[in-house]
Amino acid sequence: MNPAVSAWIDQLNEGSWVGRTQAAESLGKIGSPQAIKALEDLFVNYHFMSRHDHACNDFYFTTALVLAELDHFHAFRIVVDEDAPFVRSRVVTVLKRVGRDRSIDAAIRMLGSSNPGERYWAGEVLYVLNAVRASDALLKAQHKEAVWDIRLALLRALITCADEAAVPTLEALLLDQHRSIRQLAQMALEKLRTAGT
Repeated sequence: MNPAVSAWIDQLNEGSWVGRTQAAESLGKIGSPQAIKALEDLFVNYHFMSRHDHACNDFYFTTALVLAELDHFHAFRIVVDEDAPFVRSRVVTVLKRVGRDRSIDAAIRMLGSSNPGERYWAGEVLYVLNAVRASDALLKAQHKEAVWDIRLALLRALITCADEAAVPTLEALLLDQHRSIRQLAQMALEKLRTAGT
């Protein structure tokens, strides 16, 4: 194993939360299989964030973002899914604290995951972060999404994330055979129209 990777892995597992967060960031930049495995192993026994202090939560959430930037999304899904069908407000607070833009980027990447649960949580994260710059990615993802719950989550996200370029797609969805889809499209269009006045 590369000595630098070995040293960062040692720091990842001991010392202050700030030092451990720095180690996670460094291992993410290396991106080797050993580095990724060490980062993923941190989440084997992860419990809900309410059991941790701010510094510890920041460490876990940052590490999850590092992994998401390497297209390993399982940890990011773990930290945002606190046994509820929505993103809890305490999770939103930490996502904003460790980096709102970085969290949005991770969620946009996660829209392309092959794992349905990860795609669902990507939509939920983008919804609560009001990620307008994710509008195009959400439109593309919902267009090809076959899983009903995920499609609803992506359209719900468009209520807070849609931009003017989404209008033609949202208007077409007003004719969808499913009432829920039509309602979400209508809500997104109304929000856009209200924002434009």
